Amino acid sequence: MTVALAALGTFFYLKDNKYDVTEFGWLPLASFVIFVIGFSLGYGPVPWLMMGEILPAKIRGPAASLVTAFNWSCTFVVTKTFTDVIVYLGTYGTFWLFGSICFSSLLFVFIWVPETQGRSLEDIERNLTGAVRRMSSIANLKPSPMAV
Repeated sequence: MTVALAALGTFFYLKDNKYDVTEFGWLPLASFVIFVIGFSLGYGPVPWLMMGEILPAKIRGPAASLVTAFNWSCTFVVTKTFTDVIVYLGTYGTFWLFGSICFSSLLFVFIWVPETQGRSLEDIERNLTGAVRRMSSIANLKPSPMAV
């Protein structure tokens, strides 16, 4: 997706700066198709799959609701502001901006999202929550002698 957006940005940069891009008239369509395929294989379905694997079972329902609301809120913001961003950054700048956001997201996934392939849900949850620490009950504490 990053490459497709970078290619679109480059195409519109050349076009806006009066370069002859007639030989590359196919590039926007090809970039769009590559973007859609990349989204369909990655950013589209994978977050929904990861929610079921990474969220702890105790809070999975409410947390999935919050994550879904956040996802659709971000989608709304991108859709609503797209034309405004084109006005401020130009067409090429907009595609380069979104390409850099995709690249940053890719780095985030590689650095912080754990691999869950071949692991049980219990194992994933145990690794994400860390060790369970037990705290002493106040009832188990022995009173200390008071100084006179």
